[in-house]
Amino acid sequence: MESEDAVNAGHRPPSASGSGGASGIDQLAFRRTLGYLATGVTVVSVYCDAGIHGMTANSVTSLSLDPPLILFGIDRRARMVRYIQTAQAFGVSLLRDTQEPLSRFFARSWRLPTPPEHRFQEWAGIPYLVGSLAGISCRVAELLEGGDHLLVIGRVIGLRVDDPEGQPLLFYRGRYASLVPHADSPPESPELLSSDHIHVYYGEWSQSDADALAPPPTPPHPWVGD
Repeated sequence: MESEDAVNAGHRPPSASGSGGASGIDQLAFRRTLGYLATGVTVVSVYCDAGIHGMTANSVTSLSLDPPLILFGIDRRARMVRYIQTAQAFGVSLLRDTQEPLSRFFARSWRLPTPPEHRFQEWAGIPYLVGSLAGISCRVAELLEGGDHLLVIGRVIGLRVDDPEGQPLLFYRGRYASLVPHADSPPESPELLSSDHIHVYYGEWSQSDADALAPPPTPPHPWVGD
């Protein structure tokens, strides 16, 4: 089994200048700003000629419910690119908050001479990282161009949750983090309580017909981008 470079930009050492590319947007500012978007941490794994190849990724996101699709990005410099291009299936292991060492190992930022204890097992046609919170088995549905990343769309064929009450490993502003319970904060919506509500991922707002003629509100901090 091999380790892999992290997909998360926060894992990647900043460039010397931080200057922008063709877009004119400062790359370091871009990465720092997106760092305020807290994400979960996963290990994407595939079977390959060498056995099993794993890669830390925090870009995994749901894409569609019908059909069930997920999406993640791979830095084009990562070895996972050539493996995913020939793989028919891949797995996503959702890490728990005690698995930070495994995230570092599969991101090639593990500094100790001995790798952290871990084990993969065959499940639903993919290698699953034992001890994770949950797992997703996917078939490669499509590979798309995404700038300096390759975008992978996977068709979900298997789901498992090993610890419904477990705490996830998070990544925020270039550091690992964990959840802090808010006992006085009720859930925003019951989307995870039953399969009848699982389709509710986000809310949406629009002006009513009566408000349509009203001038738009002035933002407290005017947008200064393009």
